[in-house]
Amino acid sequence: MSIRVAILAILVGVISVVAEYTQPSIWPQPKSFVTGQSQTNVLPFQYVSKNGNVKTLSEAYDRNNKLIFNHAVDDAKHGKQAVYKVEVSVADNSEAYPQLTTDESYSLHIPSSTESGPAVITLTAKTIYGALHGLQSLSQLVVYDFDADSYFIPSTPMQIEDAPRYPHRGMLLDTSRHFQPIPFIQQTIDALSYAKYNVLHWHVVDTQSFPFESKTYEKLWNGAYTNAEKYSRADVKQLVEYGRSRGVKIMIE
Repeated sequence: MSIRVAILAILVGVISVVAEYTQPSIWPQPKSFVTGQSQTNVLPFQYVSKNGNVKTLSEAYDRNNKLIFNHAVDDAKHGKQAVYKVEVSVADNSEAYPQLTTDESYSLHIPSSTESGPAVITLTAKTIYGALHGLQSLSQLVVYDFDADSYFIPSTPMQIEDAPRYPHRGMLLDTSRHFQPIPFIQQTIDALSYAKYNVLHWHVVDTQSFPFESKTYEKLWNGAYTNAEKYSRADVKQLVEYGRSRGVKIMIE
């Protein structure tokens, strides 16, 4: 009897893993989603901005494809059945710095290979920052099949409606007590954007060190640990824009 119970437990575990695999693996879990029983083969996406080109989104399209499609596949082999077009519609193309009141919601529809009509993935958002979150969700859905040498999205057709539960979703980084170089902070911003965080609370100065270049009090940054462990005004400006282009506000203190 114990052997039968053990076998049954293993089978239940396998079924659970398979069922979980077919559900959208999106972080954080979207507000609502409806999935199907099919799958959709995809090729490197070609993005179409329905409301005009925006630099922030154009750069995000390039980053997204590099993040998703890092295996070379035979387009001719899978092209007839594969979806590659992504239509992005944004109501407000403003690239102004995001605020706590900025609408970050989005809708994402992924067709199945058997769905009637044009095989096009559609992403709709009210702002570019909502569209950025939608692109992150899309990147998390694509799976590479090593055996078939192809990319696909499981559980299609799929409809996702998503919006943040909290307007402030952040992490604190203390570089006053432990200096971190610019590339590390950029990597941190990237990681926050993947999880749809929207604030980097940057604790840049304290009694231990003052590595920030002040325009008013120019000698303050003499309190940095070393001359090599400082942040110039140009560094800060570049990081603020780096974060904005990924939907992450930099809150410096």
